[in-house]
Amino acid sequence: MEEQRIPARVLRILVDQVKELMGERALRLLFAQAGLPRYDESHLPPMDNSPTVTLSEYSRVLYAIRKVFGEKGARALMLKGGRTAFEELRRENPTRYAVVGAALKVLPESKRIQLALQRLLEEAQSFYGNSYELTEQADAFIVDIHDCPYCAVEQRQIAVGKALVEQPICHIPVGAYSSLVQWVSGKAHRVEEIDCMAMGAPTCRIRIEKKLVEPTD
Repeated sequence: MEEQRIPARVLRILVDQVKELMGERALRLLFAQAGLPRYDESHLPPMDNSPTVTLSEYSRVLYAIRKVFGEKGARALMLKGGRTAFEELRRENPTRYAVVGAALKVLPESKRIQLALQRLLEEAQSFYGNSYELTEQADAFIVDIHDCPYCAVEQRQIAVGKALVEQPICHIPVGAYSSLVQWVSGKAHRVEEIDCMAMGAPTCRIRIEKKLVEPTD
């Protein structure tokens, strides 16, 4: 079977964050580490939906980001990349999200969040070809990501007996869900990954709290 391909825009948004925050030299190093010699600072993935990037290439870039920039740097890059990806998706599909936005005005906040999350998960499933499961608890929504593409390289390393990571690493969906919930409610909610397949969990699990983040003085 042909390998799953994703829209080039998904990778371009991420490498734009690297270029903006870390510079062109870091971008060259990233492409070298990821084994993508066809790209450099002058030849980036196109900002369109052409299926020119394979899922394994995308996963290798995410792994290279963690190796090159460390966990702290990778987290900042990926959170921003996830937020930007959601905003780009809304701009690219104004009619679809306008329909969601109209529906949101007449629903309670928890239902608004649930509806918008479900729409985003459908988009993600079409991009990556894996499955997503959304469940509701009394105080939170839970997203289970099956066959997670964000930590796929680490999953393969676990399969051959290499060490697990010590903390969740799928920051891109955390950033995207955070941006979505803020769009729906107008305020920030706590969003965090509580289980990760890179740590040996059966799924990557992200928790979106219903209550607002308490303001700090």
